[in-house]
Amino acid sequence: MIADRRGLLLPLVLLAVLALAGRPAAANGAHPDAWTYYSDPAGPYFVQVELAPYTGIVHVAVFASEIGSGSPVTDLAVTVSARPEGDGWIERPAPVGPLTSRRVAAKEFGTDLVVEPAGLWAFTIALHGAPGTAAVDLQVPLTKQGSLGGLLPAILLIAVVVLVVPVFLLRRYYRGLRETPARPDIFEE
Repeated sequence: MIADRRGLLLPLVLLAVLALAGRPAAANGAHPDAWTYYSDPAGPYFVQVELAPYTGIVHVAVFASEIGSGSPVTDLAVTVSARPEGDGWIERPAPVGPLTSRRVAAKEFGTDLVVEPAGLWAFTIALHGAPGTAAVDLQVPLTKQGSLGGLLPAILLIAVVVLVVPVFLLRRYYRGLRETPARPDIFEE
């Protein structure tokens, strides 16, 4: 009986871990849904910019290295700003920033911007360091992050529990029927 419980417990624990792992990160570092929007030379630097294309708190991760040596540049002043682009706005939102990035890892500079509402936004990343100055402009269509995406692992966990628990209980019930001896029929003689 303990082996049966372990057999049921292990898949449930794994599904619970997967459900929790499906949540977006709230700490520094690239967002799990981050896309690379720029990965090219800019001035004396090779710059890579990653961000998740969702409204709300947008974490902009900037990676910079020297073009000649390829070594990461860590003594940079990086600023990030965002402004709405295009004419499709009901009410044009205010620009965001510029905000100064901080170094969050050996090669990464990160900034958190609050960007609302959904639509086309232009991001400007300015880099100032000893090798020189550079600026990167990119346009990103930001959308609202769907609530179903965050709930999908939890929905799957509930569905598996609803399916696995009855199967487990039925299996125990039928196994118990096979193990108990048949009762004599008192009407037959």
